[in-house]
Amino acid sequence: MEVLASYGKRTKLDTRATGIVVSANVIGVNGRSFSLRTGQQLPGFVPGVAFSRAGHALVVAPGGAAIKHADGRVVSLKVDGTGMLDPLFVGSSLVMQDDPMRARGLAVFDIETGELRGRLEHDRMVSGTREVVEASLCAAREPDHVWVRDRSSLRAWDLGTVRCSQHIPGFNGTTFAGVGLLPGRTLATERSSADAARNVVVFDGVSVAREREIAGTFMGVAFDRLIVQNMEKQELHVLDPSLELVETLSLREIGLVGFLPLWSDQREFLAVDWHSQVHHFGEPSLRPSAVATEAAPPKKKASKKKV
Repeated sequence: MEVLASYGKRTKLDTRATGIVVSANVIGVNGRSFSLRTGQQLPGFVPGVAFSRAGHALVVAPGGAAIKHADGRVVSLKVDGTGMLDPLFVGSSLVMQDDPMRARGLAVFDIETGELRGRLEHDRMVSGTREVVEASLCAAREPDHVWVRDRSSLRAWDLGTVRCSQHIPGFNGTTFAGVGLLPGRTLATERSSADAARNVVVFDGVSVAREREIAGTFMGVAFDRLIVQNMEKQELHVLDPSLELVETLSLREIGLVGFLPLWSDQREFLAVDWHSQVHHFGEPSLRPSAVATEAAPPKKKASKKKV
């Protein structure tokens, strides 16, 4: 894999870019829309905060939030709070943190009615003088199911009933960070032990199938590849499902990044930097057909190193 294109005007300020996946072929960067396949900027602004594969959009509405359907219908959400943090459409549901203080579990909304079905309750961590819910999530392969990672456990939730269907607990001070799904419904995450060793872990059901110590942070899954960021060396390490290192990508011209998965069955993902840019990584065959209007690619392409 390599950097295929970079979107947004690069700045010297310590400002993280805003990246949103609008569809399988369109992304939003700092409010503007771009085509991943042509590399060109599209007319208008990004028309929402989050999007579903079926064409739904989470939008800001008077008094709160609403879901705009592909047919033009707008359904107001019955939100208890004022936040719209970490939204994710999954089947007939929208999961998000509507509490800006993160003191409550993630809210599950019915996208047809806007009703609050319930909350995904999780272990809490202490932040300052209060307890907060720190969680990351990814859609499971089953319709209306989602995997949620908090610091001390992994849980699969049935969003139709708002009930936990699988639970992988930590043990002896183990903590988890990040979560993603490989093909075949295979769950991947990072697990840290009490002695601070970090391992990337692939599960078979609820049992550990493979595990490998890493010098970095597990970022997520790009189809059948696991992405690990080594902050000290400013590199991305690309692992296959057997956890073998297959590629190393340089970040020296980009800096530290955040990870944003794409709706793709190909090896590609987005990396969000702290200079107002979003970088599209992927196989060379996925390179856009034209240069993005506001693209400013790094001077050097990501280096490849076979292992």
